[in-house]
Amino acid sequence: MGNNPSVFQGDKADGDSSKRPVDSVSWADANRFVAKLNQLEGTKAYRLPSEFEWEYACRAGGPGQEAWLYIMEQGVIGAGGFGAPLSIYPRPPGAAAPPPPAPADANAPRQKITTKPVGTKKPNAWGLYDMLGNTWEWTADSYNEKIFADPKPTNGGKEHVLKGGGFAADVKNAICATHAGGPADGWDVGFRVVKDVG
Repeated sequence: MGNNPSVFQGDKADGDSSKRPVDSVSWADANRFVAKLNQLEGTKAYRLPSEFEWEYACRAGGPGQEAWLYIMEQGVIGAGGFGAPLSIYPRPPGAAAPPPPAPADANAPRQKITTKPVGTKKPNAWGLYDMLGNTWEWTADSYNEKIFADPKPTNGGKEHVLKGGGFAADVKNAICATHAGGPADGWDVGFRVVKDVG
């Protein structure tokens, strides 16, 4: 707490950067933030979520793959440059086709590929915003390519699990089940905290 490591501030972001998620957060910095928050609140209730908890929250308790419409309504992902349009990816069986993209205005200024203000897209069924896209999010788990969504955080390892895909990620990463690992200091990475109750 006390400094904002975000790359996307000032002239590197369109509009008010105070409404954007903090990016460029290392796993160690995320844990220092949690420790400081616990100290300020006089508790030990705050922490990073496990991968299992993060995915459960992303799905809002529901099962299965996300429909493309859900991803389009809720995911803040790149649509050019680093990202790709949804139309090039196969849809899950029975999923509705995404609507065609709006025609580009040749006179419109080119939008920077950056994070977007929090809450730009619709929340999920539990009211959680930006679970897909905007920034990848740290979890408490160490990364193991063979273990997906372990209910208890795994320890050890140099990489930690990242969830949600980021604004510059390929659209195929903007699903709740994406299981990625990253070094300790990704530039397109943020985090969210959970609070133990009861």
